[in-house]
Amino acid sequence: MPRPLLRHNPLFLLLGLLPACLTWHEQQLPVQQVLAEEHPEVVRVTRQDQSHVVLAHPQLAADTLVGQLHGTPTAIPLSDVTSIALHKDSLPRTLGLFALFLSAGIVGIAAAACCGN
Repeated sequence: MPRPLLRHNPLFLLLGLLPACLTWHEQQLPVQQVLAEEHPEVVRVTRQDQSHVVLAHPQLAADTLVGQLHGTPTAIPLSDVTSIALHKDSLPRTLGLFALFLSAGIVGIAAAACCGN
């Protein structure tokens, strides 16, 4: 009987978890410049009251940041935006996750060799 693919190759599990290694990176440039240079699909907006809003498909319309909030068109005046952040890979988290799975794999191999299962 064939064994499940994940049992043979735990790297498939690791590759499936790599998107979890994303984190928000706050941008130091003005909103207009970030949108023009990065063309992000999603941004996290920090407002004057320190609340956060995640907008999909952000665009500028005059002095307003517009996008989709849970599928609903949303507009935020630029005067209310203190910063925006982009969702990007986090190398330290990726390496940490890789090290965790590598360690678990080594322990699993050692246990299998020791116990003979």
